[in-house]
Amino acid sequence: MERLLISCIFTFMATIIAILSVRPLAIRIGLIDIPDTRKKHYGKIPLIGGVCMLFGLGVGILSLDISLVQYRFLLIAIGILAFAGILDDFHELSPYKKLVIQFLVSFLIIFFGKLSINNLGNLLFYKPILLGYLSIPFTVLGTVALINAINMTDGIDGLAGTVLFIQFSFLAILSYHLKLDSDFKIIILTLSVLFAFLWFNFPYKRKLKNKIFMGDVGSMTLGLLLAWLLISIAKKANQDFVPVSLLWVIALPIYDMLLVIIVRLKNKKLPFIAGREHLHFLFKKANFSDTQIVMIFLCLSVIFGLVGYFGFKFQLSESWMFLTFLVTFLIYLLFARFLFISLKNK
Repeated sequence: MERLLISCIFTFMATIIAILSVRPLAIRIGLIDIPDTRKKHYGKIPLIGGVCMLFGLGVGILSLDISLVQYRFLLIAIGILAFAGILDDFHELSPYKKLVIQFLVSFLIIFFGKLSINNLGNLLFYKPILLGYLSIPFTVLGTVALINAINMTDGIDGLAGTVLFIQFSFLAILSYHLKLDSDFKIIILTLSVLFAFLWFNFPYKRKLKNKIFMGDVGSMTLGLLLAWLLISIAKKANQDFVPVSLLWVIALPIYDMLLVIIVRLKNKKLPFIAGREHLHFLFKKANFSDTQIVMIFLCLSVIFGLVGYFGFKFQLSESWMFLTFLVTFLIYLLFARFLFISLKNK
């Protein structure tokens, strides 16, 4: 544990140093986010959060006393996705190109890494749902969906980083209880880089001098890492583990993604194009501050994560947990619709 603490300090400091060092270069070479009709921030903000977090995470991982063999395909996939994210931050790639890359890296870690979801658990009050030959395509689709769900939360200062921090925190608790030592250490290091990033991104100071954004490098690679860890924990856990607990941990970005898809399909738009149909943008339109919105999403993430944790801890019925998950999503949709109607003329 002492060595892990030292690795966390190295990771945190490496991320901070990388941010302070790379920020001027990013401004010089144009790796910045410029305000427009959709992006309402102030000034030209460097899109270096993801790159610096990956650097810090790499430093931390090299200082750990674990074998990286089991993570080799994950690290390769993260490298590919990071490169695509840099290209997208410099010059926006089309949604189709990004989807193709996401499917490729997801297939890479799942097929070659031999990591897939085979059992969804007893979700329908009957018996466990075994995927069989659908295991790999289902896992690939789920991974791509989560990458995009995390990417969609990156809409205001501090939001994606805070939501991810809460989700990785609950994964740390679950992996610790399940004695998944290597995954636990990777998650703790990820929390260290997220904490360093939030120091420069959390909206406690609107005009923070060294402000940075996560960029697609950060949102996509962290989304991929989150998906990989979810699958890894579900696969390595013992038979007493409740798989739907993990669904609750990531409930908030999943709800938001489904909300956006439903609204855009209803309006005959492509589901994964950029837009402002997200719940956080509705709050923004209702004159909530960035800090207030982040705190609302933080509280929701904690509540959903606690449901997942208690479901695992007390072995609650998977079917009832899944039904509650669906009912909660319906409430989420109705609340978003209420906000949309209320703000329609604003």
